[in-house]
Amino acid sequence: MKVFLILCFSLATAGAQLVIDVEAFGKELGGWDAKRKKAADYSMLDADYRTFKPVITETPRGGRFISIRIDNRRGFLSSDDHALLQVTLDGKGTLLALESSIHAQGKSIKSDVVLTTGKEAAAVLGGDIMLNAGLKLAKDLSAKLAGEAKVEAGRVVFPAVIVHNYNKLMKCVTYTEPIPFVEIVADHAVVPAEEPKVLVGE
Repeated sequence: MKVFLILCFSLATAGAQLVIDVEAFGKELGGWDAKRKKAADYSMLDADYRTFKPVITETPRGGRFISIRIDNRRGFLSSDDHALLQVTLDGKGTLLALESSIHAQGKSIKSDVVLTTGKEAAAVLGGDIMLNAGLKLAKDLSAKLAGEAKVEAGRVVFPAVIVHNYNKLMKCVTYTEPIPFVEIVADHAVVPAEEPKVLVGE
């Protein structure tokens, strides 16, 4: 009796993935425990802030556009200041653009868009492009905010808090390369029927 086992070998590839780990981002800020698990509350330099879970959309080329609302919580008798942080990544998680806006005291302040591609961007931002993009954003916002809004501790720190969120977010961005693997598929065993045996003397 012979048993035939058919094995099918196929070389497959696990697709590369760009991952923004929202839960890890929340943990970096202290946890998504506010506003029915939709926001994180924390303090910096004696001022209180709130970051909401990011809204993430895919770009036409497979990257991600990330929008994050951040509030400067000014207390029960004062209206909060609001900021919007917008981050654009390419398909491998590399920063393409960074910008932010702040709405405080009925006035809106918008940063210049920090672009990270091209020779001009490289010359302005230097070697550590991702780090220096955040610093450039904070400097721009601080200058514009100082001329428009009443000086308060929470507002003075607000641009730094926005960049703090940017830094924490980028720690939670990963890109996994394709990993080839071999898949083995076992087909059914084939057992041929035995021919009838003829005994001598029958």
